[in-house]
Amino acid sequence: WDHINPGTPLVTVFDSTTVYTISPRVKYSPPPFTQTVMTTLASAELFKVIASNGFYPIAIPESGDQAYSTSDYLAWNVTITLPKIGDTVVQIEDPDNPGSLINNPTYNGGWVDLVYGNNTWVLISRTGNVLYSVSEGQTWLSAELPTLGTGEVYTSVAYTNGAFVAVGTSSKSAYSVNNGNTWTEVDQTIDNDEWVDLAAGAGTFVAIAGSSHAIKYSNNSGATWTEGTVDTSGDSTINNWRQIKFGNGRFVAVSSDLRSAVYSFDGVTWYNSNLAVQGEILEYGNGVFLLLNSDTGVCCQSEDGFVWKVVDGFASSYIGLGFSFDNTTKVGYFLTIDQTDSGTPEVPDLNSKASKISTGATPIAR
Repeated sequence: WDHINPGTPLVTVFDSTTVYTISPRVKYSPPPFTQTVMTTLASAELFKVIASNGFYPIAIPESGDQAYSTSDYLAWNVTITLPKIGDTVVQIEDPDNPGSLINNPTYNGGWVDLVYGNNTWVLISRTGNVLYSVSEGQTWLSAELPTLGTGEVYTSVAYTNGAFVAVGTSSKSAYSVNNGNTWTEVDQTIDNDEWVDLAAGAGTFVAIAGSSHAIKYSNNSGATWTEGTVDTSGDSTINNWRQIKFGNGRFVAVSSDLRSAVYSFDGVTWYNSNLAVQGEILEYGNGVFLLLNSDTGVCCQSEDGFVWKVVDGFASSYIGLGFSFDNTTKVGYFLTIDQTDSGTPEVPDLNSKASKISTGATPIAR
């Protein structure tokens, strides 16, 4: 059965009407896993968000107005200027260091997610600021997400089937069917409403809660949601879910604690992986899910969300991961950015190594 639908549980009940076919196949050696250093970004900002339209990646700063792309996959050498948006008070008092000023997180800051769909880039902040672009990020227009409650923030935005959807630590979500220009509020309480990440594929949106095993999914562009839960048979006491991604016809979610990953083909029924894994940053590309642990630097990859293996990557404090194809060579790379602690509380942490990773699924033939 794995030959027909990898990761699907074996069909065990047969009768006289059952038709069961195994397709013989040749399986080749997997492509090598190689990681190459790229030139360090010329910025002290933190770049936790990397997204691509397929051939043009963009790295977004946590705050500020300078984003970057790459033309050669050797360096982040293309500067993209974001327009000013949000509170016009540029600096506020640092709550952790009274008397010192820090950038106001609601002014060109708090950027949390970027997605590309329908020839449009959509970037959101924690506080609900939106920038959207139809010109490869060279010019941007602004919009606003619906206002959330006190202490609530937006966390993720995703696209599929003509709709952009944003979720956060709130019962409220929002969707846009006109490329990010206007957003419709949806207020539907499900579980504890601490939605930390959102993925989309094949017309379905799936959000996962960080501190429980709850998920919610929507098949109508985010207009309504249905509550669900991931498979807890592996460990019902460990959650701390961090990211969820769609690829290879399935949703895969991972935790920052050591436990099984979970995967689902429809967002409704969930299965555990065969190996406990741990990481904060997940991405899909070249037929594999790549998981990075920002604390240990350990890299794991999986083709189906069920079978995972540890791969030999750099031991780095990863904060950003994306996937894109080189438009010249047509080779696909995972792109990473890590963070180096400055060692001085008054000095911002610095971006250290940027890298590109070449890996992929094992070729098969039938």
